[in-house]
Amino acid sequence: MSGIRIRPWRLLTLVTLGMLLVWQASLWVSAQVSALLIRTTPAQRGAVEVVQAGQGLLARNETAFRAPMNGRLIILVHAGQRVRSGQVIAEISEVVDDELRRRLSEIDQRIAELDREAEAETVRQRARRAELDQLIQKATEELDAAVASGRDDWVAEAHAKLSRLQAERAELESLFTGVRGQLETERDTLLAMREAATAEVIGQRTYVRVDQPGIIHFSFDGLEDALQPGVYPAVDWEAVQTATWTYYSDGSLASTDQTLFRLIDNFGVHVFVQFPRAVDLQEGQRVRLRWTGIDPPGVEARVRSIHNRLEGTGVWFEVASFQPDWVHGRYLGNVEVVLQRFEGVILPRRALEERGNRIGVYVIVEGKPVFHYVNVVGGNDQEVAVSGLPPGVSVVTNPERISRR
Repeated sequence: MSGIRIRPWRLLTLVTLGMLLVWQASLWVSAQVSALLIRTTPAQRGAVEVVQAGQGLLARNETAFRAPMNGRLIILVHAGQRVRSGQVIAEISEVVDDELRRRLSEIDQRIAELDREAEAETVRQRARRAELDQLIQKATEELDAAVASGRDDWVAEAHAKLSRLQAERAELESLFTGVRGQLETERDTLLAMREAATAEVIGQRTYVRVDQPGIIHFSFDGLEDALQPGVYPAVDWEAVQTATWTYYSDGSLASTDQTLFRLIDNFGVHVFVQFPRAVDLQEGQRVRLRWTGIDPPGVEARVRSIHNRLEGTGVWFEVASFQPDWVHGRYLGNVEVVLQRFEGVILPRRALEERGNRIGVYVIVEGKPVFHYVNVVGGNDQEVAVSGLPPGVSVVTNPERISRR
């Protein structure tokens, strides 16, 4: 019985075809694996900043005035009012009853405690509100990206996250309003008690006048004369952080030579920032400043003076604008100094690839990476702003995976 004989050339052809099939299969598998390892991000319009940060404090253009005598204060203007030079702003009546003085002092202490509680609650709420606003902005951008991707599951998840953050912000506002209402109710009660207790006060009266114009506030923290813009602060940071505010209101007890009120020039403020190391700044340079409660891109400022010390570099900034919230408070916490700001389509710096002295990125077109040239506007170590790229496209963030293919 004769076996089936295969001619050598046919055998060679079959082996060659088999090897070609195996090679093509390996290429297909390699391509699929590479595709799975490629990471992308949606291109979004925004801004990239070059930022340096340090701890900061606020110094207003303000003058502290002292009480000319002991006695009960009768305020004739309201806090925040602009007064003119020579205007009578208060009256001080001598208190002749020691028991009445003691009772008034107790009431004043409780009113001061309420004012500090209200201030602390305002600072806390403002910080949390700023944090939530940033989270809401980020969640909104994530929702826009999810809509652009066409993935319903991503859209639902992003929408749920955004709704949750918005609900938390609304709840925060409601809670804050309730707390402030309780504090104000107790404060009004104490003011009524003090007014009743001093109804029969008799004694010498002195009128208090101002010798310069400004915005008046019957409150102080004791650091008004210690901070001189352009001069390295002599106070330490612990004293700045723990400074206690004293608030006077109608009926408070004034003490001779103690600070009674401040006159503020609201045509700008100064900010001092202590950096842990040397910074690339020059006097007269214009920058933007941000701290808790100040939204991007920040407030415009100018470098007034630079002070190099062993513990780091201190810089005084002149801020041209003024906000009502700045009449109180001193310690700003972390202050970001925006040295440069570049607007455009924002990408991770690692997404860039150079080809023949030109910069480009890989974008996904019909499921495949396609190289696209861009113009780099500017950036920092992590991100860049580019032009010549439409927002919404998917950009490969690890182009080395494609370059090796």
